[in-house]
Amino acid sequence: QGSPFSCKEAYDIVHLHNRLTLAMRAHVNGYYKGVMQCQDDVPEEMAETRRVSLLMQRSWKPKYSDNKLYLQLRYYQHLFDRAAAFEGAERDDKQAVRLVLDRKSG
Repeated sequence: QGSPFSCKEAYDIVHLHNRLTLAMRAHVNGYYKGVMQCQDDVPEEMAETRRVSLLMQRSWKPKYSDNKLYLQLRYYQHLFDRAAAFEGAERDDKQAVRLVLDRKSG
């Protein structure tokens, strides 16, 4: 299944905002669940948990690290950075970019 967004079609800014918000919430919730993964060879049903004994912490690592969450949120920020989109445009295209950005945000 392809992307619901196309460069040739106008998109609904509210729909895009909602999808982005849901995606960001899913990443944040994954981080705050605190699921740990075992780095040793164990059966799959025992490979994840939220509780780890202090004696066994060395072989357990977070499934969703704070660094992974940070990088994902920064990626979303980069995708929707209006100033960077404007600065990255060619000189002749800056007026067109400004018009598109103003129309989409207004």
